Amino acid sequence: MVSEIIWNLPVAPRSAVQPEKWSLSTIGDAPMHDDIRVIVRHSPRSFHSELTYIPFLRGWSKRFRNKGTGKVIREQAVDDIVPERSVRDRMKVLSMTLLPWLVRLWPQEVLQDDSTENLEEMIAHLDEQYRGGNEPLKITPSVLSNTLTKPPSLLDLVMYRLPKTMDALTYQTMTAGKINSQCLYRSPCKLQSQSLKRVSKPLSIQDISNIEEGLEQEWIFGVKFESEDEDIQSWWMVIQDPAHTARMLVGCFIDRPPDKDGFLWAENKQKLLTQSSLDNILGYSQTVLIGRKAQEKLEVWMSKDDDEPVYAGVFEVKGQGRSTIGNLQAIRQTITEEPNEAPSFTIHPPESFYKRAVDSLRRYFTSISSPTPVNVHLEMIDDLCHVVLRDTEGNEVQDIPFDYTADLIALLRWPMVKGGPMFTDSGEYVTWSIFDDIDYGELDFIAPYVTYTAARKTPAELPKSVSQFLDESRSLSVSLAHDASVCPIISGTAVEHDSCWRIELPSNCPTRVRKQLDRPLTGEEVNGILAPGRLFTGRLYRFESTLPPLSEKDESIVFHEERYIRMLLRSKGLRLKRLPPGTFLHVPNQEWSISIGWDGKHFKWQAESTVSSLSFKGHDQTVELVHGLGAQEECDRLLNIITSQIPPAQIHEYSELEEQVIMGLRDRGYSKKSPVCELRIIERTEQVFRYGVFLVADSQSRPLESFAIEAGEGCTDTILEGITTGLNEGDASVYNIRNVEQFIEQLSSWVYEYIQEIEWESEEPSEYEVTLTLDDDKESIRWEVEPDGHKGGVLYDDFKILLYAGLREAIHQVREIFELDIVSQLGVVSNLEDVLTQQIPEMVRRIRQGRI
Repeated sequence: MVSEIIWNLPVAPRSAVQPEKWSLSTIGDAPMHDDIRVIVRHSPRSFHSELTYIPFLRGWSKRFRNKGTGKVIREQAVDDIVPERSVRDRMKVLSMTLLPWLVRLWPQEVLQDDSTENLEEMIAHLDEQYRGGNEPLKITPSVLSNTLTKPPSLLDLVMYRLPKTMDALTYQTMTAGKINSQCLYRSPCKLQSQSLKRVSKPLSIQDISNIEEGLEQEWIFGVKFESEDEDIQSWWMVIQDPAHTARMLVGCFIDRPPDKDGFLWAENKQKLLTQSSLDNILGYSQTVLIGRKAQEKLEVWMSKDDDEPVYAGVFEVKGQGRSTIGNLQAIRQTITEEPNEAPSFTIHPPESFYKRAVDSLRRYFTSISSPTPVNVHLEMIDDLCHVVLRDTEGNEVQDIPFDYTADLIALLRWPMVKGGPMFTDSGEYVTWSIFDDIDYGELDFIAPYVTYTAARKTPAELPKSVSQFLDESRSLSVSLAHDASVCPIISGTAVEHDSCWRIELPSNCPTRVRKQLDRPLTGEEVNGILAPGRLFTGRLYRFESTLPPLSEKDESIVFHEERYIRMLLRSKGLRLKRLPPGTFLHVPNQEWSISIGWDGKHFKWQAESTVSSLSFKGHDQTVELVHGLGAQEECDRLLNIITSQIPPAQIHEYSELEEQVIMGLRDRGYSKKSPVCELRIIERTEQVFRYGVFLVADSQSRPLESFAIEAGEGCTDTILEGITTGLNEGDASVYNIRNVEQFIEQLSSWVYEYIQEIEWESEEPSEYEVTLTLDDDKESIRWEVEPDGHKGGVLYDDFKILLYAGLREAIHQVREIFELDIVSQLGVVSNLEDVLTQQIPEMVRRIRQGRI
């Protein structure tokens, strides 16, 4: 029996969803959005309609425009926008025309909660809108009153040609408006004109040339080469320099987050630049950029595969070069509202632009494909900084000595600043990465001046000579703090941190230093000052930075929110996580989500903040499970450990956590008693009998606790009695052991076989009373017997275990030695229970507390 039918329907074509925006004379049946589907759940009593998103169907209809190659044409910007609610509602209504019987079954259904029309009324409204009335067409014949003085020219007819469509095959024009003349296709770029726009008089060939020249002067063109191979990360851009249109700028980029100012910087790594050959690059998918100057910026439209240009926002271009080919250093794209005047199909790059673009790319690619990658090494020799360039095999290419700091920094930044390789004295082109290929050696404090702009610009001055960085300096203890009084996030004036950081200076800080640093700073400025660890203001100062106390429980998480502050503190060894600016404001309302785990005889828990997602104390907490308690008692003990650090009111879903703990304990054998255990023999030889306590349900056979008895002289009865007492009343008594009797039988057979009975002299008493003491130097626990006091010695002299092990483990160590050594030697200890339960714990506690 069928209980539900699910209909997966396409959305209607754009001409049906938005007829008021459809300007073509032809219609089609390709969906407006391939990746949006209408899902109708049809049950015997009702139906429900909703929209869903299927990403891999994006651009599916457009596959059929590519002659079977399988290539997908990227959607235009209008298709990238999420449809507004009115459009989504209309999609649902139109989909019901594919299921007319549902409309007849439930005519009173309402698709939208706030709709005033039911389903039947909506469908009727659509039918009336598209079919219109029944009035017949009225045809009125007429003739021209005057004869034509001048027939329409060929260009007049071109004005009425339908524009190029941008949808699937069904949207392509049919026969109307087609011009089948080979001469028009010889230079199509020069003959295209604005679509559906009639001119008052025919245009001559000279007029067209004038228009083209005007366009070349008004518009700036570029082209983007982008591979469809996912393994190729880089893409190339060639664009006219807005400042000098005769110059072509060339740059290689990869998709990554822009810098703090929004600029995407070009790549200069040799391996990335030469990843693809020039022929491969020219074969990449090409996107044409059409830009118009707007003050010092460009309003840019993009067109791909001869589609209609789509507005891409405002571009800012940073370029460098003096010849006809320059280096495209960086681009910044800002999304703005589309200007009223946009380029039409008639505005396109001239043929000469493509020739210049290919030639510029070829010349640029030749210049950057030949340099030798080198490693840069810095070394101080006789007050001069020697920059040694070595190739990948370690051979020296050139040694360049520097005295002045500015010259040194300029050279190290050469590939970034110049945008190309450096020409050495030997006639080689060399290049390097300023981030990865420089070995600063003892001059590691120079690195921030090379990689950070703020490190070069924030200090009022840098030492004139490199050697001055190594002069005698004065130390200053500084720390970093967030100044909430000037934070723009707190005041609500911005959503990012700005000049709201301070370097806290000592009270005896020199005036010249305080004048520079005693002010609100940006994160980049703080990084630029503290990263080098040095400041020069007439003399050299070294910073001894005190790291800020970071905690996931308070507002100190603000240090996680600023990029350059994170970089600085990470270089100091702190672990910071990127957090959205303003997260610290929500700390008072944060809760902790507790996750738990089990590992053998350990309980693990981790708390994560619901505000910052930071872990409590930065790591998991581990607690050893205790035997001898029931499930509820052990659960209460574990929860008390957690709540001793995090109040229950701050624990997210505390009741659910309690249920998880109790269920986990029950899964591990806890009930009203602790889990069932058994004694198992680990090793049985002529020299030793080793055994342990094991969980019955533990498949990995890891002992909870282990013991050993060594063969030799002793009293068999005393040994067996001591072990039995330990199982019933000692440390092992906490375990719920099920096989004590069977184990004692196995142990007895070994004891009687390998333990030699000691024959005691008759004059010695049969029972002894043992007293434990600490020696005066706290070096050992000693024992002696009563009544004669002649028997005695050192019981335990390894205090490291007693000090660093758990209290319970330490007491167990001493008890085990006493039972195996002293009891087996004496035979019967009259006060054995007192020694095991009172004297030994007291000795251990006194040692751990550091007093006798």
